[in-house]
Formats: sequence, C-alpha cells, structure tokens
Amino acid sequence: MAIVLLMDAEEGEVRSDGETVELSQHGCRIESPGRLSQGQLIQITPSDTPELFIPARVVWVGAPASDVAGQAGVEFLQPFTPKA
Repeated sequence: MAIVLLMDAEEGEVRSDGETVELSQHGCRIESPGRLSQGQLIQITPSDTPELFIPARVVWVGAPASDVAGQAGVEFLQPFTPKA
C-alpha cells in the first residue's frame, strides 16, 4: 500500500512517500527514503485515503548495510483495520 509519512523535524513538518511491506492490525513494516529513528512519533496516511491519519511510533530502523536498509517497523498507537 502506498503511504505518506508525516514527521516533525527542526525545519517543521516533513512529508515522505513510502510503501507498506507488511501490515497488521497493530503495526507495519514500511519502506521509505525518509530519515526515521527508533522511538520517533509519526503519522501514516494511506495515499488513497488522505483524510485518514494513523498515529504510530517507530520501533526499529534497518541498519544501512543490511537486507532491511531503508525499512522500519512501526507500531500503531491505536488499532487499525484496513479496508477490505
């Protein structure tokens, strides 16, 4: 699923495009060129539903030289039920 990540930064709100790699009711693994850090609070917006904001927390970030480079695991701060 194509997504937009909204993150607070020193220069203000930063938007970054991304995709979900895996998705569950409690979180997802995402792939994004945006710079994320463990513990960071973000909002995820599905590209096809821009009025929906899903608050989440980054729980892990892939190491640069690993198979999961550019990916991160996020935990939803409220349960999410994807559209059928």
